[in-house]
Formats: sequence, structure tokens, C-alpha cells
Amino acid sequence: MIEVKIGIPEKFYDYINDWNYEEYFNYGGYGSGKSDATAFKLLKISFEEKRLILVTRKVYNTLADSCYRLIKQVAERYKMSMFLEFRKSPLSIKNTITGTEFIFRGLDDKEKLKSLPDVSIAWLEECSEFSYDDYMEIRGRLRHPTQSVHRIMTTNPISKSSWIYQHFFVNDKIDKSKISILHSTCDDNPYLPQSYIDNLDELQYTDPVLHRIARYGEFGTDGERVLSTLQKISRDEILGKISTMPSD
Repeated sequence: MIEVKIGIPEKFYDYINDWNYEEYFNYGGYGSGKSDATAFKLLKISFEEKRLILVTRKVYNTLADSCYRLIKQVAERYKMSMFLEFRKSPLSIKNTITGTEFIFRGLDDKEKLKSLPDVSIAWLEECSEFSYDDYMEIRGRLRHPTQSVHRIMTTNPISKSSWIYQHFFVNDKIDKSKISILHSTCDDNPYLPQSYIDNLDELQYTDPVLHRIARYGEFGTDGERVLSTLQKISRDEILGKISTMPSD
């Protein structure tokens, strides 16, 4: 029997405990643990103070099987779930100790973003799927009269021509002192089985562009090629492709 190790990589310890920045941009390759660490970060603060936390992706229907399920799994893994109420319709999670509530919204129904008073933390998962206008829409909706406001963005990189790269790495008009940028790869996650890493390495022979993104979390220099690759292949299809590769 193969022993499966599960935990939060040390790479993310400071990130989990830090709330000194207005924006956290957490990007990298597949399997690095960035989404798990973000779920844990949000769960942790939910026990420390009462917050209203927005969790969002481009399409609402993807949230139940991604962010919602991940937060629930992390809560169960670390024995937090007994203090949480999970609701499926509509999607929400409530901390029964502090009253913190996680609400889930998709950018495919922006009208629902208009009725979100007092949201102080937003997690934009797979933010490479968002447009710049989507990002600004959420940014404009976050406000709280007394609490600090934070945006957390997680993604696999795409092209250097994307608004994400231009915003975080090229734009010299934004205040970088308010932004924390963290890059990670599967090498930072000691809990991954070696076979998973080997399968990512196999991509260099079948799809070098995807290999650079998935294995090393690098932004592509050939923007058109990277974008066309990601548009044709969904994340689930890519993970399926990886899982069926021979590991020897």
C-alpha cells in the first residue's frame, strides 16, 4: 500500500499567517499546494475574528467541485469541520464559533456581486480566467468600515501578454508595497508522490509549453501559443492527461 502524505508545505507557513498586505498574488505550477494553503489561511482567520469572505471563480458552477470542496476537505483534514456549517444551496460555509461566513459567487452573474456589503476578504481562484474588468469589479466591491481589506489571487501562469503579468510585474504605477507575490512549484511540496512529479516532467516531450507552466510555473514568452494551449485544454483535462501517463 502506498502511504499518502498530506499537509501544508513549509513554503507557505509565512503566507498562511500574514495579513499585512492588501493583495496576495500566489502563482506557480501544478501540485505546489498553493490552493490548499489558501484554503487553510482562510479557515485559520475564520476562527480568529468574524469576517465575511468572498470566494469566487469566473464561472459559478465550477465552485462546488473546486473551492467549496477544497475548503471542506482541508477543514476535515485538520479537525475544523465540527465547528463549521456547510450549505449547498446556496453555497456557503459558516464558522459557528466566530460567525465568519464564506460566500461563493461566480463572475458570470455580476449582479450578485452588487449585494455584498462588508466583504473584507476575497479569494480569486484561477484568476487567469478573469478579465481585467472582472478583477476591477471585485476590487471595487470590497469594503468594510472597520476591518482591513484583502484580495488573494491564486493561479497557474499563462502568457506575459496577459493582464495578470502586466499588472503584477510590469505596471510601475501600482503601489508594490501593498502586494505580496509568492511563486511555488511541485518541488516545494514534499507531500506529492514522486510519480506525480515524474508525470509532470513527461510533459516536456508532449507539450513543452504546458510543461513550462505546469512543472515550473513560468509565464510563457510566446503569448499566442500559451494562450491557445490553455484555451483548448481545461485544467481537469490536463490533470486527467497527467494521471494517465506512465510513471516509469
